[in-house]
Amino acid sequence: MACRESSHECAPGLSTFLSEFHSVRPDILSVSLYHHYDQEAVRHLFRVPAGLDSMLLGEAEIPGPGAEAYRFAHEQARRGPF
Repeated sequence: MACRESSHECAPGLSTFLSEFHSVRPDILSVSLYHHYDQEAVRHLFRVPAGLDSMLLGEAEIPGPGAEAYRFAHEQARRGPF
């Protein structure tokens, strides 16, 4: 799923995608989702593997996929300032 709009405008589409992909009603899924934007998103990205915002043990794998996502965004020229 690619969104050419701002991250604020993409969040509802991502929620819809997750709901459809996992066959979960949107009203049930929405209580488990939250969104961080800009600097708060970066802050959260660092806090989860540090265990500060972690909901589960073993979330230390987060930096790997994060680095991969950044690399992909860089290759697609879709990254920008925080």
